[in-house]
Amino acid sequence: MNTLPKISHLQVFLAIVKNGGFRKAAKLLNVTQPALTHSMNELEKSLGTSLFIRKKQGIHLTKAGKVLDERAQFLIDTYESAINDVKCLSEDEIVQELSLGVSSFSLFSELSSKISDFQIASPEVKIKIVEDDLSILLRMLRAGKLDFIIHPDSEKFINDDLIDEVLFNSKVCILTSIKSPLNNTNSVANLNKIKWFLPKSKVDYYNHISNLHKDAMKSNNPIFLRGGIMSLLMTLNSDFITLAPEFIIKNNTLMHGFHEVKLKEPLPDIIYKIVYSRHFPLKSTAKDLLNELIKKCH
Repeated sequence: MNTLPKISHLQVFLAIVKNGGFRKAAKLLNVTQPALTHSMNELEKSLGTSLFIRKKQGIHLTKAGKVLDERAQFLIDTYESAINDVKCLSEDEIVQELSLGVSSFSLFSELSSKISDFQIASPEVKIKIVEDDLSILLRMLRAGKLDFIIHPDSEKFINDDLIDEVLFNSKVCILTSIKSPLNNTNSVANLNKIKWFLPKSKVDYYNHISNLHKDAMKSNNPIFLRGGIMSLLMTLNSDFITLAPEFIIKNNTLMHGFHEVKLKEPLPDIIYKIVYSRHFPLKSTAKDLLNELIKKCH
């Protein structure tokens, strides 16, 4: 039976790659350079192949080294996730942890109250909520650092490693500042060459409605950014226009200073989905919360 590489060797390998050589990596890890060389010799021996081409100018990765570089962090994250899950099953571990990834706007929906209700009913469960860009949330999900994510369907989740389920639909509103000259707009045709400022989660949605109304919507270079809240702030203090789910306008405090542009032509809904991994079985508590959210949000 072949001996698998040690996790510590993978960590050293990534440190060498990240720092461009053994000397800088040794300094960062606070170990001697010969110790790093010994670790890499053991790693290459266990894999049966060379990972580095050592030159005076520095190190270069072999073909095998490049493959390992692409996957080593995933292996480390998966290992850490498995260890954490096992620790949660320990008799001494009373608190169970759930990690959810969300878009900033989604928590303005009824999701917040549903998650709060679950927390009250299950006080032994510690819920950690991470708000970030979808690409980052997906990377964390695939690494086992998140149990599932809740996000607008701005990406077609057709990958074999992901499962998605529809959570709820939301109508879409177009928002401007109450001081904007666009407040009297009532048709998509009047949105010609306006300045859009949108969350990145709305990129595909914006492209979709642009294609539906390609003769009317000719805005050049719409600005996309990571967070939904920032798009509201920019719209509030400028002549930009943005998209937001309908539940945002039901928040009177948040809507102060905004005007909803009501169009004659209906816009397609945004679909919010729960997405989780095929490769990391859901914890029982994650299944409970997921089923509760699907049941109450439908």
